[in-house]
Amino acid sequence: MKTIDFDPSRCDRCVKCEAACREAHAGMSGICLVALTSGAAMSIANCRHCDTPTCQLFCPAGAIQSTGAQGVLAVDTGRCIGCGMCAMGCPEGAIELDSQRGLAFKCDLCGGDPRCVGACPTGALAYTSPGKVVARQRRAHVWAATVSPARMCE
Repeated sequence: MKTIDFDPSRCDRCVKCEAACREAHAGMSGICLVALTSGAAMSIANCRHCDTPTCQLFCPAGAIQSTGAQGVLAVDTGRCIGCGMCAMGCPEGAIELDSQRGLAFKCDLCGGDPRCVGACPTGALAYTSPGKVVARQRRAHVWAATVSPARMCE
């Protein structure tokens, strides 16, 4: 399954990715730029659509569902009770609670055409197969982001 990957060396912090996602999802963004505490480096908090999704295991209502053959994880708004357990279980910090609707919100890959990727003017975001990502770099960025992130988005 394809996923959104991030090259921090190409990011200019324009946040056009976040704006495109908010526009496509009624004001909510499933991607968030994160300033790492280790300096000027950036990472993103977004759903990786894990093979073994802990968010799904944490959800008491069974609202996190795998949709279709591609394994995209989505929030079933008819089942979501807004408790936030899925957000607590997400190792990527990629699930937010929509305060307006009282429901969980996460990246749904825009049905296979992520708007954030198309909006990125520098090519820092790519929609590619996970095998093309250097695992060591991804782990380093995720680890640094979860230690003490300075989230730029709300």
